[in-house]
Amino acid sequence: MLKFDPANPFPLHAEGSHSYSEAKDHATCVDAWLGFRFGSVEVADPSLYGGEEAGKETWSHLSPQAYQTPYVEIRQMLELVQLGAGDRVIDLGCAFARVAFVMALHFRKSEFLGFEICADRVREARRVWQEFTKCLPADNDVFERASSLNIVEQDLASEGWILPSATVYFIYDFGSEIDVRRVLEKLRLAAGNPGAEGDFLVISRGRRVHQLIYQSHAWLGENVVHRNLHFTIFRSR
Repeated sequence: MLKFDPANPFPLHAEGSHSYSEAKDHATCVDAWLGFRFGSVEVADPSLYGGEEAGKETWSHLSPQAYQTPYVEIRQMLELVQLGAGDRVIDLGCAFARVAFVMALHFRKSEFLGFEICADRVREARRVWQEFTKCLPADNDVFERASSLNIVEQDLASEGWILPSATVYFIYDFGSEIDVRRVLEKLRLAAGNPGAEGDFLVISRGRRVHQLIYQSHAWLGENVVHRNLHFTIFRSR
């Protein structure tokens, strides 16, 4: 069983040492400790974000524990990619920006940038972040880098959106199949850009994104760095 410890809210556990149900239960405790108010944020009306007819899917009809990655799993992912000073993690469809909270304690020399289509989630993540950073040690330079959470309200599939450069991209099943396809294509173009600064890693999670990578994106599917039951880490080249 994973016990929640406020002195170590995002612990590192070996893969296979706990069940997925235990990881979600632990995440529920962390969310309560952080002060998230999901009940006042989540709505089951997709029309607020473009509507089902526009091909938008926000998973608002599900529990936040169903569509977000557990904190202990996020810690595992970030340890595996070996983040260093100056590295940037971009979360493509970040919901309430759980990755940022883990990075603030354990990878504070790296940079987080999150994109989320739901404005209410963005506002709630920023509200909780403000309270969270007040409790960080005085020597934690998260204060210097980002007094406000670096999260942007954005439809990732919009034609005008340009994918920023990053060391690591995290992509879950953030939306409809067509939207995930569009973002994977943006990643493919970034990988093939001769002006790109080196390669990058892609952490994928979810049945839809995995299926699309192995079906249509051999440049990722043939370059697996790590794979387990819940997520896969790919290298771009």
